[in-house]
Amino acid sequence: DEWRDYQNTRSVRIVKAEELRFPASTPEPLLPVEFIRAWSHSAEIEGRNLYSLALQKEGPQQDVKADIVRVLQQVDSGVQRLDLVQPGQMDSQIQIKHALTGVTPLSAFGDGFRRALLIAAAIPAVHGGLLLIDELEAALHVSVRESVLKLLKYAVKDFNVQVFATTHSLEAVDSVLSVFQDSLPTVAGFRLEREDGRAVAKRLPGELLHELRYDMGLEFR
Repeated sequence: DEWRDYQNTRSVRIVKAEELRFPASTPEPLLPVEFIRAWSHSAEIEGRNLYSLALQKEGPQQDVKADIVRVLQQVDSGVQRLDLVQPGQMDSQIQIKHALTGVTPLSAFGDGFRRALLIAAAIPAVHGGLLLIDELEAALHVSVRESVLKLLKYAVKDFNVQVFATTHSLEAVDSVLSVFQDSLPTVAGFRLEREDGRAVAKRLPGELLHELRYDMGLEFR
């Protein structure tokens, strides 16, 4: 009987002839939502899928390709056109028509540009919805960080998108405050702290966050 000490028991009720019903589909979110992970730009399939999704969601009065190009031009003015092509029988890839390099595969561009493309494709895909970005500063060199943040400012204004972004970088926080300096009421910072063993989120409005950083020199991460 030694084995009985190690067995797990569970009560089971069997009902004869009871029909089981499952929902035909799960409910869709009330708002369109997209999540950009910290590593999403490193897998071209992520950009390809998000770009395809944006095209699929194109409304009768929208021109998604033009919207994405217009957004990307905030980062690189040489971008002229984006195409989703199928060089082989199974695979497809994004190609960019650039003023300097002509038709160029996305893989030839740097991490910063590819991450910018993800954001640019997500903006029209979640028109009127939510864009979630993990580690805002990931893959963004300081030379292009503010240009990419301008995409978010552009998204909030022109596409009615609410952006939630996480970061551990004080420099990223400073860049956000710089880009949104003329529209601080549209920005809020949330700091996670421990109180009595619980995680508590403290909200700081953009104006207060700006004051704490630039007038008092406090850090916010």
